Amino acid sequence: MKVTARNPEILKSVKLENLRNYLLDSGWYEDRPFLENATIWLKQEPNNGEFEILLPLRQDVGDYAIRVGEAVKTLAEVENRTPIGILGVALDNVSYTSNSGISFSLFRRRVMKTVEK
Repeated sequence: MKVTARNPEILKSVKLENLRNYLLDSGWYEDRPFLENATIWLKQEPNNGEFEILLPLRQDVGDYAIRVGEAVKTLAEVENRTPIGILGVALDNVSYTSNSGISFSLFRRRVMKTVEK
């Protein structure tokens, strides 16, 4: 199986709390509710304008993986990084077990910060 930032199983494994914390740590703010299942998060970039992320309120909503994928794509654009880089470094503890029982974890943020010093 190929590990990509578009793999629905990997995107479903991203914890909502981790994504929220990442947005807060990166200067995003929760702007307003969207219908009953999501909130809109915004970030103003001086040279690039305003960016928007639609974040589900619960991890069990049907389009969770799609919304996480869109968030990762937007974060990659704002931060000028690859989507897999966002998943692997920016989000704490993204792990996945495939149907064949193969498990892996992408790098954790605190490990990468130690390596970069």
